[in-house]
Amino acid sequence: MAALFDRVPGGRFAHCLVAILATFAASHVLAQSKVSIVVPAEAGTGPDLIARVISGELTTLLQQPVIVENKPGAGGSLGTLEVIRAKADGNTLLMAPIATLAVTPLLYPSAKYDVATDLEAVGLVSGGPMMFVSTPATGLKSLQDVLALARTSPGEITISTTSPRGSLPHLSLVILGMQAGVNFRHVVPATNSSQAVQMLVAGDAQVAVGSVSALSPLLKSGRLTTLAMTGDEPLPGMKDIPLVREAVPGFPSVRGSVYVFAPKGTPAARLLKLNEAVNAALKTPAVLRGLESIANQPVGGSIDQTRTEFVRERAMWVEAARNADMQHK
Repeated sequence: MAALFDRVPGGRFAHCLVAILATFAASHVLAQSKVSIVVPAEAGTGPDLIARVISGELTTLLQQPVIVENKPGAGGSLGTLEVIRAKADGNTLLMAPIATLAVTPLLYPSAKYDVATDLEAVGLVSGGPMMFVSTPATGLKSLQDVLALARTSPGEITISTTSPRGSLPHLSLVILGMQAGVNFRHVVPATNSSQAVQMLVAGDAQVAVGSVSALSPLLKSGRLTTLAMTGDEPLPGMKDIPLVREAVPGFPSVRGSVYVFAPKGTPAARLLKLNEAVNAALKTPAVLRGLESIANQPVGGSIDQTRTEFVRERAMWVEAARNADMQHK
């Protein structure tokens, strides 16, 4: 081998061989190392289901095993902070809802992070719209009816939300009030969608607000009237439900978005590969079926588009939270 090297000027053959072997070894190590998707929410929640649907496709596309790790707690800040502190090699990712990324830092003093500066954007996976519902007994047949009643007789309308104050359903109502110039005086947060609907049926509330994924299973009972849905376009199979922006022109794109981020300092080439894999996965039948089953729509886009949309969404939700006096003191 030494004699062979000696015949090549400057030992260039040796250097080339070493470089080839190093590149192969690095590729082999990367292919064998696992990618962890940290979901800062419990198993069975929307973000968890989305992560599990997409992880199988990412395993194929990245040629690396992709696993999902649930790290709930403190509004999702525990899992988020874990990814912020992780090695910046692109093998630890955060898949989180916009509520965790934008609203949690306002509500939890321990959530000392700024996603825009502490993490690298990878991709925008999906978005799930919010829905406004009522019952036939109220006589409210459209969102316009709700707004008219809130303007003329604000004390006569009570609205329940399918989750606590500071949640996206609650803040979606806040945004509606801000955009429509209406002050909803009586808002009663429920602990879940079933309780919110029960309040409607019992007459304790006239309108309920929640994610489509939470409310759609209850629509089959026939006891609810769908008033409007947020979002840019209706969901498949729900084309007959009007959009909020039809009643409130200029109403922003309000949805429960799910993003993917990586630790700060992750190499640009790795970020691009991850972004391309996420976008490719969003076009596969398995992922499309999975998202549709939980009333989510695929989004996708470049890294720059993801970053821009996150900044827009965060500003919208933060303004709503502060308008509702949800910021910790």
